[in-house]
Amino acid sequence: MRPVVVGFFVACCGVLGLSGQASAQEAPAQAGSLLPVWALVDADTPIQGGSVRVLGPDGHALVQVHGTRERTENGGEALLEFASLPARITVVVEGGRIGGHRFEGTLRSVVNRHAASADGVVVVSPVSTIDAAHGVSLRRVKALLGVPSWFDDSDFIDSDRYFDGDRFLAVAHRTGGVDELVAHLVAEERKTTHPRVRFLSSPRLSPTATSAADDEGWQALFEKALRGDYKPLIGKVLASVGPSPEGQALLGWTLQLIGLGDVVENQVKDETSAALQALSESVTQLQSQVESVQRAVQQSRFDVLVGQTQGTLNSIDHAQVQLKYVAGLKPADPQAPKFRDETVSYIGAHLLDKGTLLNRALVPDVPGATGILKAASDVEAARRFFDAQNSNAVKSVAGYYALYEAELAVLIAEYQHTKPDTYSDDATNTVLNDATNRINAQAAYLKPDVPSGAVVDTKTNKMWTQHFTPNPVDASAFFKLINEGVRNCRKVYPEEAFGPRLIKGLPFADWVLPDEEDFTKLISGRGALGGVTYLQRAARMSPDQNFTEVGRGMAFMAQPVGWALEQNGVRTVRLRIKRFFLGDGSVETGGTFLVPDSSDCGEVMRKALAQVKGVAVYVRDLAPDETYFWN
Repeated sequence: MRPVVVGFFVACCGVLGLSGQASAQEAPAQAGSLLPVWALVDADTPIQGGSVRVLGPDGHALVQVHGTRERTENGGEALLEFASLPARITVVVEGGRIGGHRFEGTLRSVVNRHAASADGVVVVSPVSTIDAAHGVSLRRVKALLGVPSWFDDSDFIDSDRYFDGDRFLAVAHRTGGVDELVAHLVAEERKTTHPRVRFLSSPRLSPTATSAADDEGWQALFEKALRGDYKPLIGKVLASVGPSPEGQALLGWTLQLIGLGDVVENQVKDETSAALQALSESVTQLQSQVESVQRAVQQSRFDVLVGQTQGTLNSIDHAQVQLKYVAGLKPADPQAPKFRDETVSYIGAHLLDKGTLLNRALVPDVPGATGILKAASDVEAARRFFDAQNSNAVKSVAGYYALYEAELAVLIAEYQHTKPDTYSDDATNTVLNDATNRINAQAAYLKPDVPSGAVVDTKTNKMWTQHFTPNPVDASAFFKLINEGVRNCRKVYPEEAFGPRLIKGLPFADWVLPDEEDFTKLISGRGALGGVTYLQRAARMSPDQNFTEVGRGMAFMAQPVGWALEQNGVRTVRLRIKRFFLGDGSVETGGTFLVPDSSDCGEVMRKALAQVKGVAVYVRDLAPDETYFWN
């Protein structure tokens, strides 16, 4: 999970944001406690102009240092300041507007053990409101709404993948309003039957990912990251951290430019918001893949190694959310400089050395040591069959951490830009170049992807086709007689059928028809499952390859078992065909055919063999230097 902000995922469990003392080089914190609040219905549906109150343990409203009443800004932000805060507070947001329409409802978030030096942004949302109800369980709130256990507030402000605010508001409109719907959901949560009420819309990308204009387009880069090609997004981000605010690149200057006026700040903040949104949404999407690998073997080395990096990722998340929050504040906000100083102090105390530490966790510099990337590969290879999806799973882990490394580089650049007397432009460029080099080295460290459409059996080191076409086939494709004169025919086992051969859409030219031993080993370990079902589930082999209504799972085999000729003296007189039944591993005779000795021998055999149907599957041995996972 990404526990950095407080709200709907921490109300019942206390604050999960990281704390720490400022380093000696940081300025001491000013007196008073800043409380950053973010009012959202979902990631791209902020509450604008909502009234914000903070209640103490006795239910009475706390008074700010300057005695002001706060309303949320256009992005849903409200930065409050108090002389001090009690151990338990409730943040309440009432009314306001959403997308130009009145929002009539009250949302709240309960925060326990609040300490200004430790906390992150308090997210106030429909989900935090359900969680704030008396006796409600956080775990059951997630179960009720179909939200994954790892999806926390930092994910919520980046993605509406599991909770769509527009859908929630539409249902509220039909059922009497937001307050009535929340009351209904609280009642549902308290039931013992564990109902599920989901608020999902069709898949879409948050429009905030394109809130700033740029030539390449953050949304296009974000879409590439979701397809596993995360490096263009990272390259764009790191290239955008410019050497000066007067240049073309503005990312990395948000903190340094606080207080310089609307025109300068807004331009920088738009660029920052778009870039950070693209990074964060990609992290959230890839998080599910990392969690899937962890669930595969809960006590694996991978699970342990990922756990050891969680504190660093939490710190990056914490500072990342702070930076995104700053980018949403109005330039004239009087508390913004103080909040900026707290963010700078946090980065200096927690993040300056974390790039090297993350790199060592991913790719250890000790010979023979196992890092996260190898451990992820080990988890996937332990499933026995390893295909392009398994390669992508490992690559997603690498991408997940690479995106964090890019976020970290941006944060360190933000920090260094606020201290021009200490850090030169060259020093900041070194940080960015080092981050780029580490990410590139990690990508190069990965094993090659298994070709799409093929799967490797890690027990035998053989690669198999997953959905070879055309299928089914008949026996006439595998045996031919060629007439070379009257009553004289020559037998041929075509290489294009038996191999070694090329297969359209796949690399390599050494694909061959399997023999009986190959097939027997392939379906070993199927237990009580039929072989076709087992291969579909475990190896993602298509039933359209392994079983059709015509082929019936009867696979043609290589010579000599699959095809045998009997001779009478010098002349071949009979052909016997055997096929391997992928369902249970039995070998069945497909027929015995008399071989004609006549001028029309080829046509006679073709017609006879066309009646024998089956499926074609191909296999090849991995070359000695061909590896897709660590052994």
